[in-house]
Amino acid sequence: MRFAIALAALLLAGPARAADFLTTSDLRSYCMSQNVTSQLVCKYYLQGIVDVTIMAGIIHEGLETRKDRESSATMAVCYGSDDTVTADAIQQIFLNWANQLPKEWSRPAGFAAVAALRETWPCL
Repeated sequence: MRFAIALAALLLAGPARAADFLTTSDLRSYCMSQNVTSQLVCKYYLQGIVDVTIMAGIIHEGLETRKDRESSATMAVCYGSDDTVTADAIQQIFLNWANQLPKEWSRPAGFAAVAALRETWPCL
């Protein structure tokens, strides 16, 4: 019964719209907050982005042609094998990027996080 209620609520909610997503400004606020819960939101959101970009980077590096690599580079981040990437470092990289580009604050947070990471660890 609970499953049926949860499924009905999900279906009635409708599709997600871009306005429903976390903005760069929202994520920046979470990351700058002294509140423990807000800090966790920041770190876990960014960790999810790191996980996706690691997979994209692995796929990117396995592609054989330059044309294929160029088309895959949108989400790819090529973390160096010698790099130890900590949650605090990722958070600071995001904040540095966001603080330098306030015009991007209304864009989706995922865009900003990937852009910040790609500037730090580009795939060549």
